[in-house]
Amino acid sequence: MPHNPVTNRNEEALLAAAGYAPMHSDHCDFRLTRLDEVRWQINAVSPRAEAWMRETLLSPLAQCFTGDIVVDVMSADRLLKEAHARGLRTEFICRSGIDIF
Repeated sequence: MPHNPVTNRNEEALLAAAGYAPMHSDHCDFRLTRLDEVRWQINAVSPRAEAWMRETLLSPLAQCFTGDIVVDVMSADRLLKEAHARGLRTEFICRSGIDIF
């Protein structure tokens, strides 16, 4: 049985200060990252999330979907609320750490 280390925000901050990259969760379907003041990136990190995104996006967009999209905050909110209603989970990466919801 593999050991999956669990870190809290203080440990993540210490690791970040030491130059280590933040650890990502294997228990999420999407990863939400703030790129700047306006843009947010949504990555489909599970096969289930990628399939859901292809079904949800309009047909022309689904053909060029590569696993991630960049949207504004309102679009991210609307898309992820719909995904959560279907049981998909999101890892949110922010300055204070990583949250899963």
